[in-house]
Amino acid sequence: MTESLQKQFLELQKNSTQQMGKGVILAAITVQGKISTKWEYVIYIQIYGPPIRGQFDPVYLELIREGIADGSIPIPS
Repeated sequence: MTESLQKQFLELQKNSTQQMGKGVILAAITVQGKISTKWEYVIYIQIYGPPIRGQFDPVYLELIREGIADGSIPIPS
């Protein structure tokens, strides 16, 4: 997305007859790493969306855990 915005700004700057301000600075960073999470949280977000105020509903999480345990909710291998 950062690259796309940079290209758009450059294109606007080329086509502009007025001098543009330099107030916006875009930054991009590339990182390599590994993220691990429990499948119950991934499934929760897929079904219910992001948790409200950053707190997962414990009732829904328990239902998902039970579904994973009894095999009614499959998890990728």
